[in-house]
Amino acid sequence: MEKKSNINFVNVAMFALIFLFVAVSKINSISSILIVIAIIPMVLLTMGSDIKFSGFILMLACVEAYIINGAEYALLVAFVYLIPAFISGIVFLSDEYIDRNGVKYKIKVRKNGDDFRFISIKALLLSMIFFVIGSMIYIVSVKYLLNIDIIKELRVVLNDTLQNVLEVYKNSLKPSEYEKIVSSGVLDILKDTSTVVLVLCFSRSLIFSLVSYFICIKLYSCFYSEKTMCVPIESIYFPGRPVSVLFYSILLMFLIDYSYPNLGVSTMIGGYIIIMNMLFFMEGVSIIIYAVKNWKKIKSRVNVLIFAFLVIFLGVVPGISILGMFDNSFDLRKRWNLTM
Repeated sequence: MEKKSNINFVNVAMFALIFLFVAVSKINSISSILIVIAIIPMVLLTMGSDIKFSGFILMLACVEAYIINGAEYALLVAFVYLIPAFISGIVFLSDEYIDRNGVKYKIKVRKNGDDFRFISIKALLLSMIFFVIGSMIYIVSVKYLLNIDIIKELRVVLNDTLQNVLEVYKNSLKPSEYEKIVSSGVLDILKDTSTVVLVLCFSRSLIFSLVSYFICIKLYSCFYSEKTMCVPIESIYFPGRPVSVLFYSILLMFLIDYSYPNLGVSTMIGGYIIIMNMLFFMEGVSIIIYAVKNWKKIKSRVNVLIFAFLVIFLGVVPGISILGMFDNSFDLRKRWNLTM
């Protein structure tokens, strides 16, 4: 009985936090970060309470947003933040492993004498997808329901910013250096608003899903009776064959662009590569953390020159992304640690 009352108290606290964050997030630019933090209590409430109750709270929060700041803010709160957080909570709670015979079961991990329910990296990827879809629905809904074209507004801002940046580069760089930047194709990517919107949506959705997965799952174990655990940061490994998917999909996009140049697929390729590199960057950071934590055991089998070469010749971010691709293709952790 006492355990149930504690859970009810936590649920009420999560409900209060959601309403508070939605109410005060539009006061000024600093408080706007609170609507992002509202993702955390929404995920926890969905995982820790009845789905009907958490769904009802979600609906009330959206109504509150509409009353306080109108339809645009309500759509923003609903589709960009709370609905994807609500669905993520459901995904985390129902995450199951399916074996080759089609049998579903939840994975339990024994740690420090306690049983933890393991929530796989698949749940993180699904959460990411839901946040991306939510952002896209928001952009479409405000355009057709409220006649607010976010992409058009962003195009104006991007063009102004791009012109200012080009002026600075023209005045500060040598003509040959400036031509290198222009010929690299980076400016073409920035000029293509649809690509920029896609990258921005994915970047934001990636951050929100990481918060939902790594923070909420750990907090759930603190506030609720069931113990849960996520994939440790040093063990992030994306399932499937994303490197092969990247290669074949880019090849397909080039073929489509060659066959149908009017579709403008070439401008999307750069954005798509950036998005995939974000995922590989995550895995690259993960393998670096793993190497640092297990250095004493694996140092004799780690080729440090690879790290140095990638970072020096490709740069920090691209180098780490390539390292993530290597790990995904060759499973570096297993090669380094023979006990795995």
